[in-house]
Amino acid sequence: MGSLAFRPLFLTVGLCLLFGATVCRAQPAAQPLPRAGMAPLGYFLGDPVMPVAKDWEYKAMAAFRQGDWPETIRTGSAALATNPRAVSALINRGGGFFRQGLAEEAMADWREALAIHPGNGAALYNLGVLHHAAGRLNEAHAFFDKGCAAGVGEACAALPEKLRPKDIGGLLTESVNAFAAGDYPEVLRLSELVLSREPENAEALSNRCAALLSRDELDKAQAACDAAIRADADFGMAYNNYGVILEKAGRTTAAATYYEIGCRRGVALGCANRDRIGGSPLAAAD
Repeated sequence: MGSLAFRPLFLTVGLCLLFGATVCRAQPAAQPLPRAGMAPLGYFLGDPVMPVAKDWEYKAMAAFRQGDWPETIRTGSAALATNPRAVSALINRGGGFFRQGLAEEAMADWREALAIHPGNGAALYNLGVLHHAAGRLNEAHAFFDKGCAAGVGEACAALPEKLRPKDIGGLLTESVNAFAAGDYPEVLRLSELVLSREPENAEALSNRCAALLSRDELDKAQAACDAAIRADADFGMAYNNYGVILEKAGRTTAAATYYEIGCRRGVALGCANRDRIGGSPLAAAD
């Protein structure tokens, strides 16, 4: 991301609709409020109308727009004391915390907003901003990717061009190409992007396993291969990769068994690895 600087988004209470691709966008203080006539946030969440909380939500919004971070935190906290499910107050107070250098508090608010309203684009983008500021670029890109999918233009713009949304198949193909080129950090990054959309994608988990194996991070690789097999017990490459882990650990007989299982699931590399180490007990039992 280079020298790009990001600022958190905030929600305008009652004046924007968080549904489908329509999301609240950050508004510079000099601009007018978004157009009227859109459904209030409380209606979208199905919460009862709470006039006192709503007043504090508006005050937190106004404080955020004015850049008054202590007041944003104070008024957001007042709103949440009356209605703990006030998503806009969580997002705006989190922005106040972030601007005050309180990253853990900001993360807690934005994660709570997501727990109440999964897929909230502003919360996703803001978490990306937080991770980016901490130098956790893989995590940042995953949140930006989700925020972009939720319709937040700022999240799409925050992604480098090569990371702009692609279908899952395209990301997996790029991951395989990166592995062939020996670019294991890129394999891990692409795998994380896939898993941010499909947490149980067996191919992405197996690719992550292979990349970690190539970096001799055997414990992490084993966890990734275990997850791949749990996600899809018929995904042969995960068994082959698990066999490599076992072979590296000196467990040749067990490795041969996993190679055989991979071979039986159509993975030619599993067959070749099994034959290379002298066959497997499974094959001998047949």
